[in-house]
Amino acid sequence: AYDRLVALLVYKLTGEINFVWLMALGFISLLGILFVLCKVIRESPLPNVVFWPLPFLLLTFQHHENTLWGMAALQNFSVVFFVLSAVSAVAKNLEWSFCWALFFSISALLTSGNGLLAWPVVAGLLLVQRRWQALGIWLLAAALAVGFYFFQYEKPPGNPPATAVSVGQYVGGFLALIGGVADWRPASPNRFVGPVLVGGVLVLLALFLNGRALRRSSLFSGKAKPADYFLMGVTAFTLATALVVVVGRMGFGEAVLLTSRIKIYSAVFAC
Repeated sequence: AYDRLVALLVYKLTGEINFVWLMALGFISLLGILFVLCKVIRESPLPNVVFWPLPFLLLTFQHHENTLWGMAALQNFSVVFFVLSAVSAVAKNLEWSFCWALFFSISALLTSGNGLLAWPVVAGLLLVQRRWQALGIWLLAAALAVGFYFFQYEKPPGNPPATAVSVGQYVGGFLALIGGVADWRPASPNRFVGPVLVGGVLVLLALFLNGRALRRSSLFSGKAKPADYFLMGVTAFTLATALVVVVGRMGFGEAVLLTSRIKIYSAVFAC
């Protein structure tokens, strides 16, 4: 719906479906992701120097498909921006930010299928924050939003079935997708080695950092900062998205897991 609304707006403003406009507006969402990360770091105890490498992870030619493809730019960059904004809003643990989390989660739902993940991710954050009233309201809103999403839903043609795929291949594909930022040798017969190794390191590091953040949450010591909740939310969203992509698209072959248009999740996870 978001792509169609933006295309309609561009048409009303310019009298045509201008694909350059669609690409530019989609790319603004990529800059928005960078802005959200910058804002979280500035509001955390972390030194500002932590932000310096992030533009070099996000603003790269590895995202060329999304950057130069109007529909994909609007969908794949914008859904990540909306979900990160929702997570950032609820991580602040303020009453007014709850409304922003609702707005951005609805926007994510209208942008891409994995925008559905915003609802359980934010619910999990409200749970670890022990915000019971907000959690009840959120679950009610989630039921309405998801119910609306699937009202008169027509399932599109399925992806090719993954035949003779072992558990090891699924695990390797998952790690390769997470470590996609290390896809530096696309023509090499050993292309997957770097992404799998980097993905494994990133997942282990994320589990360690999220374990520390969870222990500081309101469920335990109550010493968590907004950055801790943001870390947990973004980690949950990117890992869940990677899992869905691997299970749903392995039928196309392992190479699809390193395509440009889904490397945004690897880049955000690395950030």
